[in-house]
Amino acid sequence: MYGDRARIGFIIPSNNTVLEAECAHYLPDGVSAHFSRISTDRTFSVQEARNIESRHLRAVEQLEVAFVDLIAYACMASAIAVKPGWAEEFVQKVEENTGTSAVAVSTATAEALYSLGAKRIAIGVTYPESMNPILNAYCAYHGLEAVRIVNLRVTDKKEICRLPVSSIIDLGRQADCPDADAIALLATDIRALPASAPLEAELGKPVVTSNGALLWAALGAAGITDSIPGAGRLLESVARTPAHPSSR
Repeated sequence: MYGDRARIGFIIPSNNTVLEAECAHYLPDGVSAHFSRISTDRTFSVQEARNIESRHLRAVEQLEVAFVDLIAYACMASAIAVKPGWAEEFVQKVEENTGTSAVAVSTATAEALYSLGAKRIAIGVTYPESMNPILNAYCAYHGLEAVRIVNLRVTDKKEICRLPVSSIIDLGRQADCPDADAIALLATDIRALPASAPLEAELGKPVVTSNGALLWAALGAAGITDSIPGAGRLLESVARTPAHPSSR
């Protein structure tokens, strides 16, 4: 059957059209991806991001019926906007209620940065500046420091997924600064994963993307250690995150 090595269920916002394509391109043979969507507004706002998380229960139920091996929460904005520690609570509830392992993109991103030896990070996001205090709180909760945040200020969700990879590479360049150990490109609906390797080659430091970190964590929790060439040093490594990443 498809997914004979692992079947991963992803919960994504309804506007997200990037993660499915990146899973199809980057997941190793024998690993299948299955998706459940949570409804979102057309325009991004902090309040809307906080409202999304209340809709995840139905998405969990849909994936449970699909008998996936792992459930991965794939909305970065809502995972950090509700409150620090929400993602860990989500993972615990899913595992208690379904008996299925779970990971969340926000915790996966923090663990990915730690795995690469990064604590001082430069952040590039499409979010408006209203998300910056939340990003700083997210970093502080995980023992990280955001030394710089660069915002593209794209609020129309139709346009976020249409940003070319070249624009994401430029965002990474703008975010980089001498104090940063790594670059973090955050949001699951931007084509940041293909930008990882070119940016790492140019800047000489790790680049972690939301989707790359989530795939890294999900594969690790599923026991898949394949190297994924061309996806940046995080996924090219065979090292994987623990099934239950924790805050620092």
